[in-house]
Amino acid sequence: MSEPSLLADPLRQLEVLTCFLEERPYLEMPQPRGEVVPDTIQAMWQAYVYLSEVGSEVADRETWPSKLKQDGRSILDRLISGATILQGEWEALEQAVKSKDKPLPEIPRTLLEILYEDVTAKSKSAAVRRCSSVDRVRS
Repeated sequence: MSEPSLLADPLRQLEVLTCFLEERPYLEMPQPRGEVVPDTIQAMWQAYVYLSEVGSEVADRETWPSKLKQDGRSILDRLISGATILQGEWEALEQAVKSKDKPLPEIPRTLLEILYEDVTAKSKSAAVRRCSSVDRVRS
C-alpha cells in the first residue's frame, strides 16, 4: 500500500522523513505493513536493492555491497545524510509557520528530490563501470 507521491508531498515531508530516519522500515523484511508511509519507504528501498545487485555484478564502488562495507559505508549514506539535513529544514519551516514572528524560509526540497539525485548518481556510476568492463572485454 505504498504511495510514491508522499515522497514529494510538502504537507507530509516531516512525517515521511521521520519514518525514514527514525523508524527505518527498510531494515525490516520487505513486507507491507498496511501503513502507507512505512510501505512507501520500503518500496523506495527496492531501488537500492536493485542497485546493490547491479553493483555486485560490475564491482561498482558506489553500489557494490562488499566494497561499501569494506570502506565502512552503506549504499544509503548519501540519502540518509541528505534526509537528515532536510528534516532540520522542514522543522525550521514548521516552527517559522507556527511562530508567525519571523519571515518564512524558502520551502525546502523534498525526499523525492534527493532520492532522485542519489539513485541517478548511483545508476550512472554502475552504468559507467559496466561500459568500462564491456570495453575491456572487447579489446
